[in-house]
Amino acid sequence: MVDSSSLHGGYVNASFMNHKSRKESFRGIENPLERTLPANSTIYRFGGSERQASSGYWWFGQDQFHQIQDLALLNNLSFAYAARILTAVLHEYNDFTFLASAKTVVDLRMYQGESLAQRGRPVSIESKLGQPVKKHQKLGEYIGKPVASLSKKFIQYCIPGLHDPALKAKALSDARIVKVLAAEESHMFGTKGAPKGAMLQ
Repeated sequence: MVDSSSLHGGYVNASFMNHKSRKESFRGIENPLERTLPANSTIYRFGGSERQASSGYWWFGQDQFHQIQDLALLNNLSFAYAARILTAVLHEYNDFTFLASAKTVVDLRMYQGESLAQRGRPVSIESKLGQPVKKHQKLGEYIGKPVASLSKKFIQYCIPGLHDPALKAKALSDARIVKVLAAEESHMFGTKGAPKGAMLQ
């Protein structure tokens, strides 16, 4: 058997690639796979505050950013609303008020795979697009018919170590945070009202 620790040598986040981070990856990814995120990659994450948005395990890449934009434009949704659908994150975990971006300056090890819907109370609601859904329903199922941006599943990154300030300082540059939605914006997971227009250009 190959010692898994030897597979992570040379990466600045090698010491964070352990059983704890592997377990974390299963919280938001179906069948997570270990991969290398190359230096000079742009990554993004949402948070309910600037602090929450700037630091954590969970990120997505440039291709996924464009998937969110496509879904928002095709269905007249806000950027944050479209992101919630694709990432399958409940509002109780993250209200998606802020979007952080950063560029990797070194190669990083990570887990990646398709979004795994978080589970909440199984309450039936009516979605923005008129289909009855459950809060724990999986990626894209509520839409009914496929749309172009969902033809390719949404891939999320679980990057161990990016919750650690010292590691982040070594691994990331060009960090930015943008407020992307009004506080009253709703989403498909149980609040009232309709989403406002896209606010992120």
